[in-house]
Amino acid sequence: MKGAPRTLRDSYGRVADDLRISVTDRCNFRCVYCMPAEGLRWLGREEILRYEEILRLARIFVERYGVRTIRLTGGEPRLPNFASATFPGRRGEDLLMALDLAGVAASSGSACASGSLDPSHVLLAMGFSLDEALGSLRLTAGYSTTEEEVERMFHVLQRLPVHA
Repeated sequence: MKGAPRTLRDSYGRVADDLRISVTDRCNFRCVYCMPAEGLRWLGREEILRYEEILRLARIFVERYGVRTIRLTGGEPRLPNFASATFPGRRGEDLLMALDLAGVAASSGSACASGSLDPSHVLLAMGFSLDEALGSLRLTAGYSTTEEEVERMFHVLQRLPVHA
């Protein structure tokens, strides 16, 4: 579909050129338009958009409807410099040891249970399997984090073997 994008307007006639796409249905903002205070059934992981689907939707809204700003959200409030990642077939303690030996600081489990090797109760509540939760890391970047440090972290994680 070529040509000028169609304009999206809200019920008050205002142009809507920004889009919020939630990567989970577990958002705790409780906005009235998408998240009533009660009566919602949480979705299974297979029902939540995959990254490829999110990218496809984003492209459609930009190309066809003139959206200028897209914000990925989910599980707010959250820190903008924080990420939680799961590594299938890998154990959190192996990931942590390899990163520590390379001089990269990371954590596993949930922040409120720091120092524990127990899986994150947050990831379990979100529907992740025990194995996925056990193979997860909490990664945080700061103002002084350099691109080289991020590259080193990825290099270390890519070299780790997958457990059968």
